[in-house]
Amino acid sequence: MNIFQKESKDATIHWICISVAIAALGISFWSEYMWNMQPCRLCVYERTVFGMLLIFSFLARRYRFSKFSYLPILLIGLGVFTFHFGAAKQWWHFPNLCQTSKTILLKKERLMDTIPIGPSCHQKTNELFYIPITGWGIILFSSLLILTVTTKYKE
Repeated sequence: MNIFQKESKDATIHWICISVAIAALGISFWSEYMWNMQPCRLCVYERTVFGMLLIFSFLARRYRFSKFSYLPILLIGLGVFTFHFGAAKQWWHFPNLCQTSKTILLKKERLMDTIPIGPSCHQKTNELFYIPITGWGIILFSSLLILTVTTKYKE
């Protein structure tokens, strides 16, 4: 591939998704290690979605995937954040996903239980401008989804 080739018309979406994923992962790890805000299990899942978005964005930019190839990851991210928001607001109750786990287990099928998990989702969550962090995730993934679907380019 010639590095001097003109970038694809979807390059802006790729760069936006890369920037969003790096910022979100950076903020989440900063808050965990610098402010000692331990994530719950669903927060770890959300980080996984941002990691997938970052890796896919680099691949999409490199191999010039269409902007519509982001739809599955964006829908998964929106679903995970919505599920976490509902658990935090106690709209539904899944105690196995959203609880503190300090047990160290070495069985392969119980791998998620080995991750040191922080507070329960039913405790007061952190907010920014009176919106819970999970609410900001919903806004972020919804915005990326709308941007991806509605952006038109001049030919």
